[in-house]
Amino acid sequence: MGRSDEIMGLQKLKSPEEGGVKKEYDDFMEKIENHVAIKWPQGSDIAYFVKNGEDPDMDPPADLTEDEQKQMLKMRRWEIRAANFFQRESTLCENKKAL
Repeated sequence: MGRSDEIMGLQKLKSPEEGGVKKEYDDFMEKIENHVAIKWPQGSDIAYFVKNGEDPDMDPPADLTEDEQKQMLKMRRWEIRAANFFQRESTLCENKKAL
């Protein structure tokens, strides 16, 4: 999984004791958020995590009824949605580790 780790214009942060200010911190976090949103796989999910400090809402596909499970097209569509959900969940987990 390729992630671009070079963020243009990102400068080292200073602590408040070193003269750092909240505006610098906010700018720093915004640059990281924008970078991961554009450059990383499933970037909008990891950008949401950076901005809000929590995972985005990711609802798995609803279970099919017994009748729906007997319809091949509906079953196949559900399997694709489930696979996409698990891939998205896995990518977010990997992105959080990389972050």
